[in-house]
Amino acid sequence: GIAVNRARVTMTDGTGASRTVVSNAFGLYRFDDVPVGGTYVISVRAKGRNFAPVAVTVAEEVTSLRIVADP
Repeated sequence: GIAVNRARVTMTDGTGASRTVVSNAFGLYRFDDVPVGGTYVISVRAKGRNFAPVAVTVAEEVTSLRIVADP
C-alpha cells in the first residue's frame, strides 16, 4: 500500500444521503459528526485505481479504516 493523494472518499448512509471528502498527501481523510449506530457505505474514487465499497457499522468512534485498491 501506497497512500493515495486527492482520492475522493464518499460516505453514504442508509437513507442515501452522502458526504464526500478528499484524502491528503498521506492518504488520510476524516468525516466529522457521524452518528453512532448507523451503517455507512464508504466508497473511494481515485484516478487509475479501483476500490470496492466497504460497509461500516459505527458502534463507537472509528479511528482507523484502511481501504485498499483492487489488484
